[in-house]
Amino acid sequence: MKIRLKIAEQILIVLTLALILPLFIASAIIINTNQIAVRKELIYSANIVANSVGNELVSLRDFEKHNIYYANEALKKIPNEQGKEEFLQTLKTMDADIIDFSNVKLPRKQIIPQKFSSKYIPSEEAVEFSYVDINNILTTKKVSLEYINKHIFDDFAPQGRQIYIFDRQKNLLMGQNEEKKRIKDILATFPDDASIEELIVGANDEDPEHFGKYKNQPNVITYIPEYDWFVVVSSPKSLTHYGIIEARRKIILTIIAVALAVFIVFGIYTFALYTNIRQFFKIIRAIADGNYNKKLRVIQNLFTAQEIIFIAEEFNKMLEKIDESYSELNASNKKLKKMDEYKSNLIDTVSHEFRTPLTSIKGYASSLLRHDIHIDDEARKKSLRIIKQQAERLSRMVEDLLVIPDIEASSLRMDYKEVNVKAALETSMISTSKDDDSLFNIKIDEGLSVYADEDRLIQILINLIENALKYSKENTPIDIISYNDGENAVISVHNEADFIEDVKLNELFEKFTRVDSNLTRTTRGTGLGLFIVKGLVETMGGKISLSAKDGFEVRFTLPLYKGQDNE
Repeated sequence: MKIRLKIAEQILIVLTLALILPLFIASAIIINTNQIAVRKELIYSANIVANSVGNELVSLRDFEKHNIYYANEALKKIPNEQGKEEFLQTLKTMDADIIDFSNVKLPRKQIIPQKFSSKYIPSEEAVEFSYVDINNILTTKKVSLEYINKHIFDDFAPQGRQIYIFDRQKNLLMGQNEEKKRIKDILATFPDDASIEELIVGANDEDPEHFGKYKNQPNVITYIPEYDWFVVVSSPKSLTHYGIIEARRKIILTIIAVALAVFIVFGIYTFALYTNIRQFFKIIRAIADGNYNKKLRVIQNLFTAQEIIFIAEEFNKMLEKIDESYSELNASNKKLKKMDEYKSNLIDTVSHEFRTPLTSIKGYASSLLRHDIHIDDEARKKSLRIIKQQAERLSRMVEDLLVIPDIEASSLRMDYKEVNVKAALETSMISTSKDDDSLFNIKIDEGLSVYADEDRLIQILINLIENALKYSKENTPIDIISYNDGENAVISVHNEADFIEDVKLNELFEKFTRVDSNLTRTTRGTGLGLFIVKGLVETMGGKISLSAKDGFEVRFTLPLYKGQDNE
């Protein structure tokens, strides 16, 4: 089964794998690197502090060495023991931290080389500095640890470091910022004897020796050979808080803030992109449903790619062309459908309408050709007259069919001349199939002439008269009126008929349109009469209209004949 993801889901996965995950991996590396760097910095700074404490102790030793030397020289100039004692008491009084100051002559058997030394006296909580001169005179000065503690650690108080001094037996001699728990942790992780020996041997190594229970709170140890002491500098949690913990917190918060910002920006971008893509989906569905007149509308903002806008514009242009082509196709289909209907109607109409006159012609012609019956002159004339009328009817129908293409192509050829309207009407009456002229009420000016094609005018009148005869109510008159309105000759044909709605009335000028369009109609006709009449009238420069308000009336106009200049 294939897993198919949406664009938003794909962007989220790509964003996570390509940006967020590497971002957090980078942050972890940065945090770890920062932690290592800060840890090394703490170790080296602690080593500097330890070395500084050691230097202070050495400086104190040198200072006391000079004090004892000068006191020894001064004592040599005092002639008696009492004066020497008073001088020593004065020195002790001058320095309240001095526990004892003494000057004695060593026995011969205790002669030792001239030297200066110092040693810690645990029972007295003091350090004894001693000097033996060439005369084997021993001068000593005992200084309390409290004094040394104060003298050494006052300079390091603001640093917040925890500084401790241990002897070789791991006894705490003095310290700054003493914490029992911290001292306990230091003693628990104190280097073993082998490491201590290595530290003593390599006291001048550049790399500091460090140890501790917590990696981020390293303890640095330095050996002071002048005292046989160990200086331990511990990094409290407060020092590591900003350098490691606070930095880690800030890095994590920064990464989270960056990730949120990235997600927000990508969220807005994805929303805009996804919304625009959904617009594409909607328009594609609309096209699939056959709706081509819609337009693709996309969100246009900072996050909308120019390519999306370009595609949308081109897509809309394509839709417009498709819609135009579809409309043209529909129009063509309707036209073809209508033409197909016209073809079917033409075949049905022609086959139906031609059959009647052909049947009459065939029947009467057959009767005239028979030899087994006697046909008098009157019957023969009647049969020939009917044959002639039906032949003329067929001729008119053929003429109607032939004139249609010319009307549609606007290519009718006219032979314009002066045509008397009354004479043209009389010719039309003779050509119709109605023998009884009593149904017609004709009112036409004797001298009314039009500028037209005589044959086409007769064709118009014949079609209108036959149309009136077909659809007028039984035994109702047909009114044919013509008059001069000043510019044109107005001719109208009116007959009594059933009411015709305006919608149907407007369709009567179309081809094959009849009031009753069923094949079972009771009236004959091709449904082309009014279409042909309209085409001929308009070609000769006239106008035509229909009315069904008071019966059925066809009214048309033709230009009046005004002289030979019209020809």
